[in-house]
Amino acid sequence: MSLTALFLDEFWSLVEVTLCCKMMTEDHSGQYIKQVFNEMMEEWGIPPHKVSAVTSDNGENIRLALELLDNPPNHMRCFGHTINNGVSGVISTCQGLQESLAKAHSARSWLSSDKVWRAYVKYVLEMHNKTPKMLPSPCKTRWWVDLHIAEAVVGQYRWMWGFVTSYRLGKFLGEIPSRENISVLKAYVKALKPVEKISSLLCAERYVTCSMVLPMTYILDPESSFYGGEDLALNAFTTLQWVTEENEEEMDQGQEGEDDDDIPLSDYAALQPKAIHRAISEKLKKRYNPPLPPDDDTRAAIEFERAAACNTVLCRVSFLDPRFRSQILEADCTLAKTGLMEETVDSAAPPNRAENRGTTQQNQNTAVLSAASAVMSLFKRRRQEHQGQQEAAIESDPKDAAKKAFAKELLLYEGLPDAELTEDPFKWWQGHSGSLPLLSRLARKYLIIPASSVPSERLFSTGGNVIIDTRTSLTGLNAEMLIFISQNQAHCPLPV
Repeated sequence: MSLTALFLDEFWSLVEVTLCCKMMTEDHSGQYIKQVFNEMMEEWGIPPHKVSAVTSDNGENIRLALELLDNPPNHMRCFGHTINNGVSGVISTCQGLQESLAKAHSARSWLSSDKVWRAYVKYVLEMHNKTPKMLPSPCKTRWWVDLHIAEAVVGQYRWMWGFVTSYRLGKFLGEIPSRENISVLKAYVKALKPVEKISSLLCAERYVTCSMVLPMTYILDPESSFYGGEDLALNAFTTLQWVTEENEEEMDQGQEGEDDDDIPLSDYAALQPKAIHRAISEKLKKRYNPPLPPDDDTRAAIEFERAAACNTVLCRVSFLDPRFRSQILEADCTLAKTGLMEETVDSAAPPNRAENRGTTQQNQNTAVLSAASAVMSLFKRRRQEHQGQQEAAIESDPKDAAKKAFAKELLLYEGLPDAELTEDPFKWWQGHSGSLPLLSRLARKYLIIPASSVPSERLFSTGGNVIIDTRTSLTGLNAEMLIFISQNQAHCPLPV
């Protein structure tokens, strides 16, 4: 089990560190995960109120562990896992798509043979004067790998067909997808390529991601006014700063033969882009923007409460991101403003009043007091008490003061123009922290929340490189330390 922390330094730069990597010695129950989580937090001395949110996968044991904590934090369910569940649901309900993907895997497997691949490359060079790209290797746990395989097969279909008819007298024609399979795969690629791009954007770790969850959910929802349409043009996302020119070139490659054939898109109703987007959107809405459940469905009511709590956090994060505050619904903005104001008021510091202003009492232990001194002391005390009452009446309640200050900042914030998509929201808030101190403090708290659990899950890849067959004597404690150092190399001092 791993724990990764993200925070902002004094220069408003996002910092990511791996705090712990613990070997699980018992069954992964919610109670045991809660115990390990508490041990990790205590080891680093992190108080619960300092945690903005915890982002995890969609495992029920993780959810239960967080709910069992004495002070349960805000819980974000991983966007990547939710997208994966939606795509898996689309594939499982379409038999034609399953058969076409199986054919694409069959072609990849056949071409992966060294002898066949060399013959294929030679054929493409001679006939088309181009070098084909190797098809991606399959991975059952990553849906986008199937998408890349399908995209590569569609792009090179004409080359594959020409090669297989001339290789060994067409003996391996059955290894190549048919025209109908290609038609299905083309519809699959067209509908899910933008979804893959969205998923990639929200699974990164060097910039704000959580604020994009609601806008991207609306873009994928055919019932929303923000729906991007059946084409969902990728250039809507390539303007973002984290899409480099190299990435754009990669997006354009591997499509050599796609526009050269005359195979139309499949007309299966389940494979239409809008149908696929609707199926994925249902999963996203269930997790992040749920509809009201029936009154007699207790389980649905519990799931609604969990999703509604997640939606509350997402509304605040999106509203505090100057790039996306206008890309969410008006109801989301209202919910965010109300919640942020309540949080600001609740955190208002108590008044710092002096109970006694100056010397108000005489030393009562004095043995002898003159009558004149006693009378003067009494008048002085009465006068000071009266002044204190007047000052208390003049001073406003700290919560009212906080509410007015927040309303003033909110009006100023909403009057500012939206930031460009290419602008770093952390730097934007750094520049406006002087004029918006209350909102900038909230932005520091919410904008660091990641949309996916990828930062922690990448640690398991590091663990696979550390725990290998040649290290049979490696203890669990040493493995934890090696993984910890490997993940935090950027923060470890170099030996002198």
